Amino acid sequence: MNTFMLVLFIVSLLASMVSLILLILSFVTKKFKPNRKKYGVLFVVIIVVFFASVFGYEVTLTNEERLEIANQQKISEQEKSDEEAMKTEQNTKQSTRLEDVADNKSQESTSSKSNATKESLNSDLEIITRKGHPTYYGSVETSHSVWRDVKKGKIIFADSNDNYDDTTILSINAYRNSDLIRGISVNFSNFEEPCVMTVDEVLPIVASYMPFDIMDMYYQFNKSELIKPDEDSNGEYYYVISYNLTDNGKETYYSKEHEYSGTIDVIICANKEGVVETFDIKFGTPRWMSSLSTNSYHQVEWNCNLYSYR
Repeated sequence: MNTFMLVLFIVSLLASMVSLILLILSFVTKKFKPNRKKYGVLFVVIIVVFFASVFGYEVTLTNEERLEIANQQKISEQEKSDEEAMKTEQNTKQSTRLEDVADNKSQESTSSKSNATKESLNSDLEIITRKGHPTYYGSVETSHSVWRDVKKGKIIFADSNDNYDDTTILSINAYRNSDLIRGISVNFSNFEEPCVMTVDEVLPIVASYMPFDIMDMYYQFNKSELIKPDEDSNGEYYYVISYNLTDNGKETYYSKEHEYSGTIDVIICANKEGVVETFDIKFGTPRWMSSLSTNSYHQVEWNCNLYSYR
């Protein structure tokens, strides 16, 4: 009985489609118009047969067939559910990966911003500690190649006509038109961002400007001292380190084998809190340091040799 109903269902389905096409043609084509009523009745009858076959198929199903159909429906629904679950899992994984990528990018961005901030805060410090910078007795020409990208005014080159102002962090001096650097001055107070460094922290930077190769040949350690203001004075603290020509250095100077000065003097100036404001490397010390008591200063012991930071 089920087979008959199934065949009837298929035939009625096909017949309904044909009768529907004929009915539509009767409305749009003159040739089929005279039979419009007949096509309409045929379509209705076939539709009735179609639904009857569907109903008859349902009624004549055995329990085993109903159970099989139900199982197939469950299997189909389960497969659909599994497929949706798989898609959901894939979307979740993809979303997690995207979030991880976003987090990584965010961390990289934060790290990059942090590094950029550090570079910005220490930009002036980077300038004076730049790799390959010239030393005392170094080349004026070389100083231009090392600091050519630095904003005008921050560095006063020995062969320029720029004037020292409150943006200058480094100045270089030379005698007349010589290429030989004979004076270096660094001013931490003029840094765009405050640079709080103690004497101990500054000493390696000072040492990087010392011409140790030349000093090995012609100089020797002379002395180091702290020139300190008297108790009733609010002056700065001056840390002085001096090197003088050896006997061989003097002889070779007088025989004109070199043009190096009699001494190399380092003067580090710090405030009463111990924060370094400036340091200078030059020949000789200020004249007032030869008469300390007159200027409300006195000398205390301080042992330092920059060779230790070489």
